Amino acid sequence: MEGKKTTMAKRRRLQIGSAGISLKLILLGDGGVGKTTLVKSWMDQTLRSDYLMTVGVDISVKEFILEDGNRVKLTVSDIAGQERFAQFRSIFFGGANLAFLVFDVTRRESLDNLETEWLPQLLPTLSDPKFSLGLIANKVDLSAQRQIQRSEVQLAYKRLKKRFPMIRWIGYLETSALTKHNVQLAFHKISTEYFSSSKEDLGDMSAPRIKADRIGPKPNP
Repeated sequence: MEGKKTTMAKRRRLQIGSAGISLKLILLGDGGVGKTTLVKSWMDQTLRSDYLMTVGVDISVKEFILEDGNRVKLTVSDIAGQERFAQFRSIFFGGANLAFLVFDVTRRESLDNLETEWLPQLLPTLSDPKFSLGLIANKVDLSAQRQIQRSEVQLAYKRLKKRFPMIRWIGYLETSALTKHNVQLAFHKISTEYFSSSKEDLGDMSAPRIKADRIGPKPNP
């Protein structure tokens, strides 16, 4: 009987361990910047040709394994950007470990609102000391309508870091939710960096990284 109990206990531990590490990521940004399409692209779901605004919050869950072997169960909360939901947003911020600030490169006000509205709403709700945040410049496929150029994205990122130094900023990335450009990279990078002990700011998250153990001359055999 004792042996049976031990076996059952081991199975329960395995089931708990196999689920991996649970993280919560929230997507912040004005309505229509492409947050929902980003999530659907990341989840490899079919994209709709007709646009429907998120009402309240949409929640998606995906499990994957990082390069370091960590298995992650990532719960993504896509929070509605319409003004009429502003007073309820903080309800969905609680318990977040990660966040993407998403703006539309064809709408300058969507970038401005991250600084004046979304970040001030987010800050009082944070509880995780390792909370990590990235800036996403979305809809780069609309090059003809683009108002915010790549150099401005970098400047905006530096400005936000300077104004909100209490947050761990991991970098910025240009994406196209429609063509899936850099979408998988975005979710992978922010999850990976959450576990990094270096607290390094990646800057442009699409740029290749040089591992520290590869810097400098190789030791003599």
